[in-house]
Amino acid sequence: MKMSYYSSGVIDRAYAGQEIGLTLMKWAETYTSEIGRNRVRFDCVAHNDGLNKYYQKRYPLQGVLHDYGEHCKYEKVVQVTSVA
Repeated sequence: MKMSYYSSGVIDRAYAGQEIGLTLMKWAETYTSEIGRNRVRFDCVAHNDGLNKYYQKRYPLQGVLHDYGEHCKYEKVVQVTSVA
């Protein structure tokens, strides 16, 4: 399994509601498949209820990592379109 991992993305609240986060997640899925990887992962701190709910709309929760605090891991399998 080859995975792309994305972390620490931030959208300025002034741009809320413009689907910028969704656009970035779709880009990450496309880019992941284009570089020959078959999974994309996002994570966030477990106590960030808003971001966890946002990720759960699109990705299944894969577990909680207990390292330097609790972090929820979300992954999705993507179709590989090329091999880099």
